[in-house]
Amino acid sequence: MKILLMGATGLSGQSFLTLALAHPTITQVIAPTRRPLPRHPKLQNVPLEERWWDRRSTEWQAEAYVGCLGTTLRKAGSRAAFRQVDFEGVCRLGDWAQQHGARSLSVVSSLGASSRSRNFYLRTKGEMEAYLTKLNLPSLTLVQPSILIGGTRPEFRLGERLAQVVLQTLRPLLPGAWQPTPITAVGQALLSSVLQPRPGTHRILSKDLHALL
Repeated sequence: MKILLMGATGLSGQSFLTLALAHPTITQVIAPTRRPLPRHPKLQNVPLEERWWDRRSTEWQAEAYVGCLGTTLRKAGSRAAFRQVDFEGVCRLGDWAQQHGARSLSVVSSLGASSRSRNFYLRTKGEMEAYLTKLNLPSLTLVQPSILIGGTRPEFRLGERLAQVVLQTLRPLLPGAWQPTPITAVGQALLSSVLQPRPGTHRILSKDLHALL
């Protein structure tokens, strides 16, 4: 099986990539990135050029597409730049999955994602989910984790780190949906959706991710 992975250098992307490269039925992972990844015989690490999305070569055709794209307002610098990654980048991946006849698309979203949310981050995620759903792909999986724990980010995110501390402290009092999500559970959910794609659109909620460990 051939997979196209976007966002391989982030937490969820790293987790999924490790599992995918180790799985015997996955023969190749194409992962366009700006920072080079460690070499692996199954990995095709392509430099992510500014106009990468304009390519139409069958070189980028795959059976399964996985989206782990995500940034923060602070890192992006503006709402428009944030939306370019978390909405436009992910939706374009969906367009590619549809164009190339992929059998599945799996994307990391967020707990609380809603196109009606007053929160810009959650509203953007919700609008992204709505766009992908309308593509009517054979199989669409939307993973909705809470604050992620575990793994190592390439950059320090103060807001996320503070949220992790607070949630870990309050963990015994929190309902299942708001429990911090181990990054390994996200990777496993993505891998399962690729290996056994279910017809239609499916959301894997934060509270259900813990059962995968």
